[in-house]
Amino acid sequence: ALYIFALVGPTLYRLDQEPELFQVLLTDLLWVLVEVCPVLPLYTQHSMLAIETMVDFLYHMRHHFHGDKPSLWKSVEPVINHLREPLLTRVLSLVVDPKETS
Repeated sequence: ALYIFALVGPTLYRLDQEPELFQVLLTDLLWVLVEVCPVLPLYTQHSMLAIETMVDFLYHMRHHFHGDKPSLWKSVEPVINHLREPLLTRVLSLVVDPKETS
């Protein structure tokens, strides 16, 4: 999963003008997490480092690309709900509109 995220990272700036394609990519990346997480021992040091790296990448995507489009991020919530804890809580915070929590 880290390899896939590393491949995608350099192309994100090109998707800044393509919100539909960005949404498809984001959805696919989240499905990768859904598939990988059940086989990861979530509480080992290496797995936690990998998970933290992927979550950091998703936060980077949120704050630097299309963060001003809460509906785009909200649309991936059904995929995020397939994740298991503790990853579910961390990634679910990406879809919360900061204006709603104020």
